[in-house]
Amino acid sequence: MRQLDIHEICDLIFSKQEGGYWDFKREWYKNDAKGKQDMLHDIICMANNLSKKDGYIIFGVDEAKDFALTGVCSDPNRRNTQNMVDFLRDKKFAGAFRPTVSVTAFDCSGVSIDVLAVHTDNNTPYYLAEKFQGVHANNIYIRIQDTNTPLDRSADIHDIEKLWRKRFGIDKTALERLEIILSDCNNWEYKEQRPHYHKLHPEFYIEYPEHDEGEQYETSHQVYSGFYINSTSYWYNYRIYYHSALLHDSAYHLYDGSRIMLASHSTVMFRMDDGHDSNTFYHYFTKDSIEGKMLLLFTKGNAGYDERCDYCRSYDDYCSNCSIFGSLGGGAFLVFDNEKSRKSFEAYVLNNRKAFNDIEVKNDLSTVRHAVDNKWDKSRAIKMIKLHKMLNIWEREGKP
Repeated sequence: MRQLDIHEICDLIFSKQEGGYWDFKREWYKNDAKGKQDMLHDIICMANNLSKKDGYIIFGVDEAKDFALTGVCSDPNRRNTQNMVDFLRDKKFAGAFRPTVSVTAFDCSGVSIDVLAVHTDNNTPYYLAEKFQGVHANNIYIRIQDTNTPLDRSADIHDIEKLWRKRFGIDKTALERLEIILSDCNNWEYKEQRPHYHKLHPEFYIEYPEHDEGEQYETSHQVYSGFYINSTSYWYNYRIYYHSALLHDSAYHLYDGSRIMLASHSTVMFRMDDGHDSNTFYHYFTKDSIEGKMLLLFTKGNAGYDERCDYCRSYDDYCSNCSIFGSLGGGAFLVFDNEKSRKSFEAYVLNNRKAFNDIEVKNDLSTVRHAVDNKWDKSRAIKMIKLHKMLNIWEREGKP
């Protein structure tokens, strides 16, 4: 679910026009029968918009007064995300597919605005299996430009076809389909703990040339390898194909003596301030990238990087209660939703440098003994652990 871009919403307001995925309302829907009918109708239209974007119903903007900002502070019918989820829950949607919605309140030019976001996905077309007041069953309502399909009609057949094509991925390129298929962890066939092909779409498959030929490249000298009990680590290449066409060529890593398999991470230098000693590198994944999706696939849907517990250290194994998917190997890797989220986290750290500097890591360093063979590695490991702890704090506080 994409985070709401406040600047985008303000730009839409100041454009002083409605469009294919956004609509303005002076106030929230009334809490009577007609208000609920109109709200459901508008949500379905936005869920089926043809722009392939999140739909926005923006409250507190009066179209009749040249899109003046009227605000919603005194609106008695304001709703939050939970209210909207509850409203949709008992509506009889076909296939039990319901639109995903969220409500965000913010100030635009000093005026309180609410945005009901209807998040885009591949479950289109959305339509009711059972009539709700004036919203008919089996009618497919859509939004084109600034117009919704009337309640007593269904959309044109060629527009409905576009929505079905979206659901089945027919209108997507092979790379676009790959992103969907990589997210479908449950339908991949595994061999020797490695995903090999998609069961429903076997034309998408993965080859491991170096591993199959017995070649390996050791990376045990890297600091992140020392975050695991056994610091021995290797990397190999993998290639993703669609039929015989190569779609993606990258690497994966084996950590903790080949017990943990992860996708190839990204590395970035983080400049804490102008001093050289305060700069550090950290390693990360973004969930919306191919490597982030491969991370989930390699870990069978559990994106984590934990090391073994005390019991397992003694027996050089993993117990049934010790998941290898958890706390990032003590801080070796960070995971973000996307690049925007990563940059927001960096800004958070910069704005909370004292909290970052005050984080205690003495006990954590004992678990990464392999990573602190020299002064530079120790300094880097300390900062990696602190960034991991700051990420946990940032997420608990409700990341933007």
